[in-house]
Amino acid sequence: MILHYVYCIEDPEGLKYYGVTKNTQSVLTEIDVVAIRSVYANNEYTQLELSQIYGVTRETISAVVRGKSWPHVGGPLTVKKWQDKKTSQGVIDNIIELRKNKVTYNNIALQLGISRNVAAKYGKEVS
Repeated sequence: MILHYVYCIEDPEGLKYYGVTKNTQSVLTEIDVVAIRSVYANNEYTQLELSQIYGVTRETISAVVRGKSWPHVGGPLTVKKWQDKKTSQGVIDNIIELRKNKVTYNNIALQLGISRNVAAKYGKEVS
């Protein structure tokens, strides 16, 4: 017998989400998913903190907040790209300038506090 749980939850912005929970094997419920998405979107907890609170991996929380898992459930979806902070136009300009001076990707990454892959991504534009 499969149990179905009908719920209604209201997020901090007053939006109401209705749904039915069918998966009884999951650690998270649909109510948990909406709550996770809401508090993460409001920067109340990190993904690591949420993973510890709910007893799942950080990767699971990441998939939840981005809508990769539980796509049918409501709540605000968040795409926070860590590279966005590091690859501002000023950083990109620095990468290009350093590459023009023949600085290696590894040294660029060390100097600017970015990954080697980001340095290579923007530095390869220099001929």
